[in-house]
Amino acid sequence: MSSQPNIRTMPDIANQTQRDHVRNGRNLMFCEDAARRIRHVLDADERIADFWLRAEHGESLHPHDAVAVVAKGIVGGYRASDMV
Repeated sequence: MSSQPNIRTMPDIANQTQRDHVRNGRNLMFCEDAARRIRHVLDADERIADFWLRAEHGESLHPHDAVAVVAKGIVGGYRASDMV
């Protein structure tokens, strides 16, 4: 077993970043679409009684971020407007 730490070089990080960009580029979606997909998965899981989630895309071209907030919507539960 090596005692050297796992050190990633800048080319390693750049290559991983490029691979992430390519993978993400094949699955483009707005943060609202991502929030709906996550909501669908959480709604289908009967172990989850209630939830509130916020999907955010940190903008690089605009002076604001894109944000989507959803909640399960049960009576007396979280509301999307609770924690915007």
